[in-house]
Amino acid sequence: MSETLQKRGLFSAFYTDRGSHYFLTPKAGEKVDKDRLTQVGRALKDLKIEHIPSYNLQARGRTERVWDTLQKRLPPLLRRERIKTIEAANRWLSEVYLAQHNARFTVSAAEGGTAFVSFVGDLENILCSRPLATALWGARFAGVWLPSCYTTWGDTTAISSTSAVSASAPTCALKP
Repeated sequence: MSETLQKRGLFSAFYTDRGSHYFLTPKAGEKVDKDRLTQVGRALKDLKIEHIPSYNLQARGRTERVWDTLQKRLPPLLRRERIKTIEAANRWLSEVYLAQHNARFTVSAAEGGTAFVSFVGDLENILCSRPLATALWGARFAGVWLPSCYTTWGDTTAISSTSAVSASAPTCALKP
């Protein structure tokens, strides 16, 4: 997603299966929870890209067939090319395989032009992992809560007293 956004710009909608990295589904087989977002869902919301879950069996089957085809086709090709590292595989995929694959399977759009819109902003801080948790450490004394540290992960809020409290920080620098 990062590469597409950097090279082409924003797209209006992202149609995916209902995998746990895309959506939270409280009960198997039921509708996804669009209010409790995964990291992917949060990033798409921040980018104002509509996230569409697949409920259609034919569409889900089509997606599974693509992955099945790639998983069967790529290992023999990588062996034939004597590619043994992830870095070399990624380089070969982008420099050789994708052009061949696209030449074979691309279907021209009915209308010319592009649906992508240029993106201006801090993509790195949108497409990062943000642990979504709030913690409050302290003690209760005579019925009164005495906080020693308050931290909210997911934004830049972090207020702490002089007490030494260890907390893991977000994996990216976020702006309020």
